[in-house]
Amino acid sequence: MDGQTSTGIFYATVSALCLGSTYAPLKFIDRSDGLYFQWVQSTGQLLFGVIISFFLTPSPVIPIAMLNGMFYSIGNSLTVHIMDGVGVAVGYLLWNTGACVVGWAVTRYGWFYNKQKIPKFGFWNFAGVFVICIGGALLCFVDHVPLKTRPAPWTIEDGNQKKEKENVPKTKKIG
Repeated sequence: MDGQTSTGIFYATVSALCLGSTYAPLKFIDRSDGLYFQWVQSTGQLLFGVIISFFLTPSPVIPIAMLNGMFYSIGNSLTVHIMDGVGVAVGYLLWNTGACVVGWAVTRYGWFYNKQKIPKFGFWNFAGVFVICIGGALLCFVDHVPLKTRPAPWTIEDGNQKKEKENVPKTKKIG
């Protein structure tokens, strides 16, 4: 493996771990309508981009990218409602299925000012997208049972702690 391939695999792994765990803490807090979450996440991404631009050459402003950022923020504000409706795992899978299909269509057909790239093996290209769509469709049938209260993992008492508390001798109050 050459240096560029290993670097790409490393950054893809870091990206998958960081993005995949983005919504996990939201199960344990009050999310309200999602606008505060969207604002905080967008602000964090903006600050990260500003810090990176101090160290690298700033990229030019592209208006279509700003439109993409607007749609991304709207999607983030709707994520809270999707998680409450179908659950984190199924919502995330459906979200990413849509992202894969749209990303495939953009490069395959040359949408949004992108250069059209037709793959060498067209059958396998369509078969891959078909499998992604089938996987997304199958998980649509998974039922989500919302819990009224979701205890955070750090608030749940361990079974061993309860046994230790029960074994403490009880004393009677004198007088």
